[in-house]
Amino acid sequence: LNEEVGNSELSVSSFLVAEKDGVVAAALSAWIEGFGGMSSSMLKGNLLTYYLPKQCFERAAKINNIIRDIHIEYTPKSIQIGAGYVAKEFRRNRLLGILNEEIIERLASTIKGEKVIYAQIFTLNLPAIKTYEKAGFDIILKKKSNNEEILKYLPSNEKILLKKVL
Repeated sequence: LNEEVGNSELSVSSFLVAEKDGVVAAALSAWIEGFGGMSSSMLKGNLLTYYLPKQCFERAAKINNIIRDIHIEYTPKSIQIGAGYVAKEFRRNRLLGILNEEIIERLASTIKGEKVIYAQIFTLNLPAIKTYEKAGFDIILKKKSNNEEILKYLPSNEKILLKKVL
């Protein structure tokens, strides 16, 4: 985060934050995948390699063998919706939907040609799935792992990819 490399999921500038009376109520990240010629995965890998010790990567390699069944690659030149969170006391106020609309509007203006937006969500996150479906997203892919060990590292063994074309 100290490096502030734009258009990656670790970039502070990729986040939009909603506050109410000075209290953080919700946050959502999004970026244009591959903007500037380098994938967000490559940017993230470069940043983490610089800051994290070697043991972290050895552990991550072992975990990767378990979680790869539900990995979904990002699509270049598309808007990727990343992490979203709404504080418990502010839920059911449509904050994620509002942040979603705002962040898409900001990013879409920088894309030439077809504007496509993707969001990856764990299937147990029904409120988020409903929010995206109400916003016009369609589920285009489901990935599931039968390896129960995945639940040691992730909240679900199933992930979906949602897509919206503006």
